[in-house]
Amino acid sequence: MHNLGVLTHEAGDLDTATAWWKQAAHHGNTSAMYNLGTLAEKTGDLGTLAEKTGDLDTATTWYQQAAEHGDADAMHNLGTLAHKAGDLGTAEMWFARAQDAQDGLST
Repeated sequence: MHNLGVLTHEAGDLDTATAWWKQAAHHGNTSAMYNLGTLAEKTGDLGTLAEKTGDLDTATTWYQQAAEHGDADAMHNLGTLAHKAGDLGTAEMWFARAQDAQDGLST
């Protein structure tokens, strides 16, 4: 399901990619969760490129789900969003968790 989302995203069909990623995310695929967070952060309404402001609440929700499953990139993105929002304590926490998760992968 995740790979089908990637293929349809690369073909420019964001609505179908979003649907595949949501299915994969509901089955615990952290890459799909991360991709949904990234898409929401960059485009706003999932699947609609017309809105460029981004939907940070939706992005945060998907990143948090991925982070709960150990995705270091999602943790890093949560740190970045917190930093941009001026919440330095939360940013530091997420950056530290991301580093710990990365360190755990290299052992």
